[in-house]
This record gives sequence, C-alpha cells and structure tokens, in this order.
Amino acid sequence: MISTALLLFVLYLPRLWGGKAFDLVRVLGSAVVGRDNQQSRFMGMTAFFLVGLLFAVGYGVVAEIMLLDESPTAGSGAMQLTHDDTGAEAPVASQPGLPLRFDARFPMVGTVLGLIHGLVITAIVVGIILPRHPLPKYRLGGEESVSRSQATAGILVSHLVFGTTVMLFHHQLLRLLLPLT
Repeated sequence: MISTALLLFVLYLPRLWGGKAFDLVRVLGSAVVGRDNQQSRFMGMTAFFLVGLLFAVGYGVVAEIMLLDESPTAGSGAMQLTHDDTGAEAPVASQPGLPLRFDARFPMVGTVLGLIHGLVITAIVVGIILPRHPLPKYRLGGEESVSRSQATAGILVSHLVFGTTVMLFHHQLLRLLLPLT
C-alpha cells in the first residue's frame, strides 16, 4: 500500500508547482465505468490499490526466487542471501547494534522490475487506453489529458519509485515473514 501511495504521489507531483498531473486513477476509473464521477473515481482508486498489492506480491515472489536462499546460515537461524554466479559477495552493509542488514541488490532489482513494469503499463495506457478512452476529454489531446510524453514520463518515474520501494520493504520484511526450513 505504501509503494502504491508513493506511485500516486509521484504521478501528482506536477500539481505542486502548478503543472498538469497525469490522473491515472481517474483515467482508469472512467474507462471502466464510462463516465467521470465519484463512482468512477472510487472504482479507479480501488482497482489501482488492489492491482498495486498484486504487483507487490509478485515482486516478493521474484525477490524470493532471485535473491533469497531459504537455507539458514550455520548457527544463526537467519536467512542467508545468495551469491552471484561468480561467487562474489553481494554488497551488504550492516550497522553495529542494529538488527538490520542492507543488501543493495534488492533496490537494484526493484528498479529494474519497476522499469519493466512501467514500460508495460506505459504501452497499455498510452498505446491502448488513452487513444480509445470512452470519454473524449481523457483521450490524447483532450481537455483533461496530458501529452504523450508527460504520461510516459509520469508512468515510468512513478513505477521506478514503486519497484524500488517495494523491494526495499521486501528486503527487510521477507526475512520476518518467510518460515525457515
């Protein structure tokens, strides 16, 4: 939920300096409902957060498959992070006295996943939804729309933030939630 909220925050940032923000929630909700009202806004927000949760779970599955080894380290009972193909240690930092370890692979993988996710969503939204939106004001060039480049930039940057944030949370929380075998 936090990552999805940050994604929305990034999308709406241009409003802080008087610019036009890409209102993805309103665009999606009105595309589903066929009109622009409170119901479409609610549908857009609900669908947006539910899909965000599903993607966050998907990112967690990727993290578990790619970055975590389920075998506990000798005597510590903590999850051990895997090594890369060369056998080199991952960049891990820890603060003495704190029970945290930071593995830089998690935000790096999150950024790459966010970029891929953002490219797919951009293709769907900018390439399919906006040109065929049921309400003319949300189509490209409509009174409520932003330019193709603004929509693309907003979607890509917000999904980079989403991916990085999700993976930072997974990095710290997966060790607590996954049962050790």
